[in-house]
Amino acid sequence: MTLVAPDPTWLDVPEALAVRSDLGRIAPTWSDELSEIEALRPGDYRLSSEALSFSLVVSAERLEEGVLSLQRYFPEIKRRYRRITAVDVRFSGQIVVQPDREGSES
Repeated sequence: MTLVAPDPTWLDVPEALAVRSDLGRIAPTWSDELSEIEALRPGDYRLSSEALSFSLVVSAERLEEGVLSLQRYFPEIKRRYRRITAVDVRFSGQIVVQPDREGSES
């Protein structure tokens, strides 16, 4: 697994590793196949996992809430979008789906 950040001051290594650990508790398969954690800004991360066909954008503070919401609504998201570039679950009560150019709603 690789840890990256456009600005090195944004990468809090203990927090990034805690995100991985917490993800392992909530979604073990996603965590087991985690290949990269990118710090987008302090507390916000883009996770790349071979278990997902898209990147997952999370907040360290709302990781559990966001991942559980995504798991709950994932069947509907997959039904609506053939291909997804990213899913952002940083915001309370919201799941932001970024379909790729080929992945429009059906």
